[in-house]
Formats: sequence, C-alpha cells, structure tokens
Amino acid sequence: MSSLEQQLKPSLSEEEEACVYAMQLACSQMLPAVLNAAVELELFEIIADAGSWISAADIASKLPTQNPDAASMLGRMMDLLTSHSFLDNKVVRTSLHASRLIPRVS
Repeated sequence: MSSLEQQLKPSLSEEEEACVYAMQLACSQMLPAVLNAAVELELFEIIADAGSWISAADIASKLPTQNPDAASMLGRMMDLLTSHSFLDNKVVRTSLHASRLIPRVS
C-alpha cells in the first residue's frame, strides 16, 4: 500500500473495528431470518392473492394472530425485503396518515 493510500484510509480503533464486525454479523443473519418468517407466514402468497397494492395492516388482518403490533412488525419486515429488492413499495398519503403499500409479487 502506498503512503497516499495509507493516509486516505480511515483508521479505526480496535473497539470500532469490533463494533463494525458485530454489526456485519447481525445484519448478515437478519435477511435469512426475515425471509424464513415471510415464507412460514405465507406472506408472498397473501401479497400475490391481493392482486395489487396491499398494506401491512391488511396483510396482518389475514394472519392468525392477535398481536396488536403485527402490522408494525410486518412493516419492518417488508422494509428489509424491499431494501433487498424482494418487494417494492410506495407511500400513499391520506388525510389522516401515510400508508405504505406493498405491490403484488409475481
């Protein structure tokens, strides 16, 4: 490595490097876990059956759960799946609030 490259490369302390490594490990396990949960909950089938845009709240209403936080949890799962291009989404503004909609999966 040239001296210029060494000067431009940010130096991290051991603690910072350990923190970055821990974050990489956590993130590398997140996508497979969310994908597995989506398959087990048959989320892709629910989205495909909707035929068009569907909200996380609508998906949650089709699941056999009484968890009041289900829609919020599904929304976070859908965000991760969207960030990895498994899904796409759009935001629809209503007079009361914004609702994120998930499109049909082909």
